[in-house]
Amino acid sequence: MKHAEGKAPRHSADAMVVPLNPRDPGDVFIQQEIDTDRRLERWLWAKAALAILLVAGLVVIREVFFV
Repeated sequence: MKHAEGKAPRHSADAMVVPLNPRDPGDVFIQQEIDTDRRLERWLWAKAALAILLVAGLVVIREVFFV
């Protein structure tokens, strides 16, 4: 298994750890997946806020023009 040494990579693609055994991928691989998932989950807040604004805008348009 390839292990990351020294500083953490700036981009996840720089030092991607590939597990040799799918049943036991290793701590480095699992930590890499956790870090990647955390970065991607941050965008969920922005997407949720955008969806709420879109729905609120549609409700306002419906109330103003179709009532």
